[in-house]
Amino acid sequence: MKNILITALLWSAISLVSIQNAVGGEGVAIIVNASNTQQLSEQEVKNIYADIVTQWDNGNKITVFNLYVDDEGRETFSQKVFGESAHKQALAESNRKITNTIKNPSKTKSARLVAKLVAKDPNAIGYIPLSMARQATNVRIVLQID
Repeated sequence: MKNILITALLWSAISLVSIQNAVGGEGVAIIVNASNTQQLSEQEVKNIYADIVTQWDNGNKITVFNLYVDDEGRETFSQKVFGESAHKQALAESNRKITNTIKNPSKTKSARLVAKLVAKDPNAIGYIPLSMARQATNVRIVLQID
C-alpha cells in the first residue's frame, strides 16, 4: 500500500511539472542572425522546423537549431507551434531520419550555444528563452512565443 501511494504521488508530481512546462515558464524567441532580414510568420517557422522549408528566400540552406528535448524552452516551442510535446516532435524528426526522408536535420544544442551559433551563421535559425534573446548580440528576434 505504501509503494502504491508513493508511486501515485510521484506520478502526480511528474504530471504537474509536465503541465507547468507545457503552459508556464518564460516565453521563447525565435532568432536568426542579425544580417538575415527575412520576416517569418509562425506558420513559416513551423514549416522550417517540420522540414517542409529548407532554404531561405535567397536560396541558402537553413541551419536549424533545436534545444534539448527536456529543455523547458523546447517544450514551450513545441506546444505553442505544433500543439504537441517536445518528445513527440523529436520522435517525428527521428522517424524522418530512420526512413531517410529528412531533408534538413536540426542540430540540438543548449540555449547559450544556440545563441552563439546563430550569431555566427547568417543562415541559422533557433529559439532560446526570451530574456536570453534580448541580451544576445548579433541575433534578431523574428518571432516571440509566450
